[in-house]
Amino acid sequence: MEDLERAINLGREALDTTPKNHPYRPTLLNGLSSRIEIRFQANSDLKDLEDSISLAREAALREVPMGHIDRFNILNGLGISLSKRYSRSGDLSDLEQAILFSQEAVDKTSPNHPDWSIRVCNLCNRLSERYEHTGSLDDLQSAISLAENALAATPKDSNEVDRARILNNLTIALMSRYRYYRMKTLDDLEQAIVYAQKAVDETPENHPDRTGFLSSLGIMFGDRYLHSKATQDLDEAIFYSQRALDTAPSLDLSRVVYSTNLGNWLSTRFEARRDKGDLEKAIFCAEEACKILEKTPESPDRANVMQCLASKLWMRHRLTKNPKDHDLAVRYLSESMELVSSPVAKRIDCALTLGNIHMQYERWADVSRVTEYAINLLPRLSSRSLVQKDQQQSLILYAGLASKATAAALQANKSAADALKLLELGRGIITNHRFETRSDISELEREHPKLAQEYHRLCSELDSPKSTLGEHSESTTASVFSRRQAAEVKLDKVLEEIRQEPNFKNFLLTLDPSRLLATEPLGTIVVINVAFRCDAFLVQKDHTVSLPLPNLHQSEVHERSKLLKSGKLPMEDMLDMLKWLWDVVAGPVLEHLRITRAPENNNWPHIWWIPTGSFSNLPIHAAGHHLDNSGRSVLDRVISSYSPSIRSLVFAFQNKSLRRQVSSPEKVVFASMDNTPGMNKLPYVTMEIDQLQELLPKSIPCIRLNTPKRTEVLNELIGCNILHFAGHGISDPSDPSKSCLAVADEPLTVEDLIDQKLHQNPPLLAYLSACSTGNSNVDSLIDESIHLMGACQLAGFQNVIGSLWEVSDIHCVEVAKSVYITILDGRMSSKSVSLGLHNAIRALRGGSTRIEQVGEVRKARLVGVTKGKVLQLKDPRYWAAYIHMGI
Repeated sequence: MEDLERAINLGREALDTTPKNHPYRPTLLNGLSSRIEIRFQANSDLKDLEDSISLAREAALREVPMGHIDRFNILNGLGISLSKRYSRSGDLSDLEQAILFSQEAVDKTSPNHPDWSIRVCNLCNRLSERYEHTGSLDDLQSAISLAENALAATPKDSNEVDRARILNNLTIALMSRYRYYRMKTLDDLEQAIVYAQKAVDETPENHPDRTGFLSSLGIMFGDRYLHSKATQDLDEAIFYSQRALDTAPSLDLSRVVYSTNLGNWLSTRFEARRDKGDLEKAIFCAEEACKILEKTPESPDRANVMQCLASKLWMRHRLTKNPKDHDLAVRYLSESMELVSSPVAKRIDCALTLGNIHMQYERWADVSRVTEYAINLLPRLSSRSLVQKDQQQSLILYAGLASKATAAALQANKSAADALKLLELGRGIITNHRFETRSDISELEREHPKLAQEYHRLCSELDSPKSTLGEHSESTTASVFSRRQAAEVKLDKVLEEIRQEPNFKNFLLTLDPSRLLATEPLGTIVVINVAFRCDAFLVQKDHTVSLPLPNLHQSEVHERSKLLKSGKLPMEDMLDMLKWLWDVVAGPVLEHLRITRAPENNNWPHIWWIPTGSFSNLPIHAAGHHLDNSGRSVLDRVISSYSPSIRSLVFAFQNKSLRRQVSSPEKVVFASMDNTPGMNKLPYVTMEIDQLQELLPKSIPCIRLNTPKRTEVLNELIGCNILHFAGHGISDPSDPSKSCLAVADEPLTVEDLIDQKLHQNPPLLAYLSACSTGNSNVDSLIDESIHLMGACQLAGFQNVIGSLWEVSDIHCVEVAKSVYITILDGRMSSKSVSLGLHNAIRALRGGSTRIEQVGEVRKARLVGVTKGKVLQLKDPRYWAAYIHMGI
């Protein structure tokens, strides 16, 4: 250290005596910065890190000309130093700058330069760090590609440690991708283990970097154990993690990671073998990690480390019943969930772990408090700057959280209105971001035009199509994502400014739903919340109440939903399900609303159903005792519509006022696919379009697209009033944003529809005469309502008609014709759409047809029915599939 101190002092003297315009001054600045950074590594004094960054920044940004060769070496070092400060402060702006500087250093360095590979390696590290914070797969893919390029450019006979560093970076990035895909395939993990082993083998025993490589290898084996449950993998994880910890310097901050990893694998082995010694060692390791982090309280790792210690103390409490362990676990989790410098996902995990502890003791006020805290973090987790797939991926682990938090709020005796606001905040996170950028801001434009202009500019940047982000080069992808993140930060600040203005306190926040119904005297919103307790929220124009549903149970909802989605439900079981839905939900709700019989004079009450969780798959609009002519059915008492959320209804009602008055009727677009390659033919599609076109007055222009291509349909959406698609609908089993309408060339996906911006002149109707357009096969994202019907509503359609499951070809013709007759009689009003479907379903319920006419087209599943039989269409598998969404 004496030599280092002397070098630093000499560097300062040299700098003080060198004129500011001297060509050698940047070299002196960078050299002094490097030496002070080395001292920081030894003493962890943050002042040294600050001084090092300040000197390097001065050298890079003020002293060195843009094209100077030293600039890129200085930028590379500055990126490393900023990353180190980020790792201690959690300030994402440091990481963003580190990426920009590292990116410039790579872009301006020739691949033939001896430092190219290591500079690429550093950029790879920065992108991996940002992925850990934001969840952007594009960053991770770029990091992997960069590391692979660097490895290919670094032969085995080159600097062995540089090559090992690249191998280690690639190891970590591949492991992260393996975890991103929820461990669905072992390919990335197996390759990561190979690279991690090479990094260890190619590094000298006494080299300080070898410690980190040993730790990475331990993590790889541990992850493989979680997949394989092979005890040898777990023992290897503990062995390498212990070696890493043993070789780490006693004061080095890296011991935080090594101690945490070792503790995690020891507690995992305790759960498998119940050796109390493993648990005690695990607690010791976690305590050491927490103690080291006391020096850097703003470290982004702190929440993770504290949660690890809390979980191990809770394990011991369950074993020994020691109240001290319980109290410490609660304390650590309470602190960690509020650490703003830590990743949002980790803070949510801490809150949920704490909530589960409180729930075991039925401390409902505490459960409500911490789950509400977690709900408020969800929009930040699935941020606007992410692409759709990343937004979805970030939410998968938190399915049902909003319903649980809402149930806890009611259990803690909070008001129905407060509980409902919480439910709204925690569901439809992704679509709510879009609603934010597409909502009517005309009042803001009148009162504060400059704020409105800036708000609109940032919204336009964030609402641009994002699915192709990863198609750019690594550098372009990284910079595009950086710009999107910057735009999101600015938008949040603009929203704060707007909400500080008089009369704009609640700008774009959830509207009081009772205000929404002020102009709908016969309208009621009914939200069904399914969790450890089940309740219905009844929203009318003057109040909101909650109605307990004691006979509705979450487990039964899951089972019935699963059975319905399987397509193996005989008619008798389907009728039984509809009776059950009436008895436990619809009947009590309508009785509370005093809707006890069919209306007089066709003056139908209107209910908007908003189901949650697995209940979203069930046809509550068709609930009832349909065979006894008692009138005990939803169809016989109200018109039913669906909505993904109250926010969706607000969006639709507000946009209705934006509909431009035109002197001539706007076009109706018919898109038909009677013969789709690889799918069964739909012989009634042509008949459906023919009959509908005949119904329309000659004054309404019709665009008929037979076997259209994707772009043809999208292009015709502009200026249309109705889109009618007749063909196959496909619900993607793994990614709901890829669910699609099957057209002639490539699929017309949910993402394609979402990217349309028709809300400024919202069309009347999207009629999707296809299968399964109103459901999602991904249960973990069901509360996001990512399906074709929801996409059409988000695009701007005021109304959408679709189906909950597969529908028969011939009945699609009957239903569509009946709907259009009512729409035309109602002068193409929104109310005529929901009434039209209501009338069509009632008519279909009472009819009959021969099975030969139904066949297997549009994939209708007729379980237990033989051909040749006359089917009384009281079979709800036909008529109950059709649903309306909108206003």
